[in-house]
Amino acid sequence: YPPPQPLRQVKPNPKPWIIASTLEIEVEVQVDKSGHVEIARLVRQDGKAPAGLVGAALAAARQWTFKPAKLQGKTVESTDRIVFRFRPANP
Repeated sequence: YPPPQPLRQVKPNPKPWIIASTLEIEVEVQVDKSGHVEIARLVRQDGKAPAGLVGAALAAARQWTFKPAKLQGKTVESTDRIVFRFRPANP
């Protein structure tokens, strides 16, 4: 079972002022047979990330595309996880 492989990765574009400390947001994506993200949902966040930051991570994850997973030679729906790491902007 070869899992889905990212082809196009989009980075979140949050407003710099909402990032106060280094943190991670993990998003689970449901990938369809053509490699497009159908659903993106929050799985984990460090501490209490601002809503704008979580929204930016989810929006970016929805834009990713994948080489679809295969099972017995046929493309299949699958899930994958994306971890976004955020750091505050240097003053």
